[in-house]
Parts: sequence; C-alpha cells; structure tokens
Amino acid sequence: MQKRDRGLATTTMEQKKLQYIQEDLERSRSFLQQQLKSLKLSIPFNYNKIFCVGMNKTGTESTKAALIELGFQFAPQLPGERMLKDWAERRFDKLINFCYEYQCFKDIPFSLPYTFQILDTHYPKSKFILTIRDNSQVWFESIKRFHGQLFSQGKTPSWDDLESASYVYKGWIAEASKYIFQADDYGLYDQSRYIEVYEFHNQMVREYFRYRSDALLVINTASEGSYDQLCKFLDVSPVRTKFPHLNKSQ
Repeated sequence: MQKRDRGLATTTMEQKKLQYIQEDLERSRSFLQQQLKSLKLSIPFNYNKIFCVGMNKTGTESTKAALIELGFQFAPQLPGERMLKDWAERRFDKLINFCYEYQCFKDIPFSLPYTFQILDTHYPKSKFILTIRDNSQVWFESIKRFHGQLFSQGKTPSWDDLESASYVYKGWIAEASKYIFQADDYGLYDQSRYIEVYEFHNQMVREYFRYRSDALLVINTASEGSYDQLCKFLDVSPVRTKFPHLNKSQ
C-alpha cells in the first residue's frame, strides 16, 4: 500500500513538473512572439529601414499603400509632422529616436532636404525611395490644388487660410510654407520659388546617392513598370501590376 502511495505521489509530482515546464515554454513562446513582432519585419531582409523621401504630392500615399500591401509597416505620420520646427532648426535627435521604433516612413520631415543624410548616417543599410512627378510644373499644380481642396474650398489658399487651418495644429501648414518654401503673405504659392525647392531637394538626393544605386530608387508611380521596379529594389514578390492611385487631387 505504501509503495502504491509513493507511486501515486511520484506520478503527481511528475505531472506538476510537466505542467510547470509547459507553462514556462508557453511564456517563452509568448515572449519570443512579442520580440519578433517588435522587429517590424527586419529579419528577412538585408536592409534596415525604408525611407520615402519624395516631396508631398509625388505619389507618397500610393507608395505607402503598395508597401503595406507587400507586408511592410509604416510609422504614424503625425509625430513626424510635429517635428517640423526641429527640422527647420536642423535638430534631428527626436527624429532619430522616433525612427528606431518603426520600419517605413514618408512625408514631412522625411520628404525634406537634409533629413535623408542624417537618416542614412544613423540607419546604415537602409533603402531610400525618391518619388517624382512627370515634371516640376505638374507637381506644383498638384500641391497648390491639393491645398486649395483642403484649406480654402477649392481656391488657391491665402495666408489667412493657412494660418487658420487646423491640420496637425492651428497654423501648422502656414509654418510649413514658411520653413520649407520661405513663403508667408508674400511669395505664397509663387511657382518659381516652390519649383526651386522641389528641384533642389530631388537633385540633392540623386547627387548624394550617385554611386550607391542599391540604396536609392527614383520612381514615378504613374509610369509603366514602376511597381515592378519597387519590388525588385526591395527584393520582394509583386502582388499586383501597378501602384494603387490614392490621394488624387485632380
């Protein structure tokens, strides 16, 4: 009888020990899943981050949609836009820390001059995508029309319209016009001024990566074959034949 009791006790202890092992394995599995999730898909690829550095209204929304469909994860846009003044003062410490948490990025301040050089330094082996329009005139008309739709019922916005607009926070879009295009009540939507900034930025990006074609892709999302170029650049299999067309302002 005592042997039987000892046998039962041994079996119970072994069952409890097995239960503890199973619970520990489950905790370990859960922890590893969380760690893999936090890596934001960085493991399967031989590059670090993806920075979309084309200026606003160059197909950045379509690029984002295509990348998400391919399985990439984008950072929220608002925190970056709130760093506009930091960008104007060339202070990038917050931005560098922000980028650590995510995989893909677009629009302000990533779409502005000087940002990409800092990101390339702090996040080596990253990919940069410069989206462009058919020509500078097309881009200017698109951004002017888009702002009109957002801030002034379809008309070219005035400085007062921008100062009273509540995008990001009240007056943010007016600050953006001042910091990026040196435009206030004077020079607002001056075609030559805006196009000069647009072309300067594009030229800076191209020149910086001149001898590193593996790091930079220049594409017009409306062009035939541009989607396949993107997939080849990122070494992923395409899931469609061309870019989705989003955020259309014409």
